[in-house]
Amino acid sequence: MSQEVKDFQRATADRILHIYKNLGHRRVLQADEVGLGKTFVAKQVINLVREWHKQEKDDFFKVVYICSNANIADQNIEKLGVENRMSISESRLSMQHLYIKLAEKRIAEQHEQGEMPESIIPL
Repeated sequence: MSQEVKDFQRATADRILHIYKNLGHRRVLQADEVGLGKTFVAKQVINLVREWHKQEKDDFFKVVYICSNANIADQNIEKLGVENRMSISESRLSMQHLYIKLAEKRIAEQHEQGEMPESIIPL
């Protein structure tokens, strides 16, 4: 993504991290009008939470990206910056166990290299 994150987007991402980290919530819904950069905020949140999980020595970072439209999800999934991506067809709830099984080798390799494995699941 070539666009810089704006101050209000960064503030939103910081607030979401605070909600996770300091208030103990496990879910946050980000909703805003069209064109205000929800994808940019989501990418910033993913980066912040990824760093937090690395500090906590998490062994596998997972992101579930929920979108109302498969075409929009396909457009945005790459912008979010998570390395291991499911395609929309793989992300069906009935198929996720197969994807995770197939990704285990890649996950093991990332562990051996000292990296934190990560995956994004679009729904």
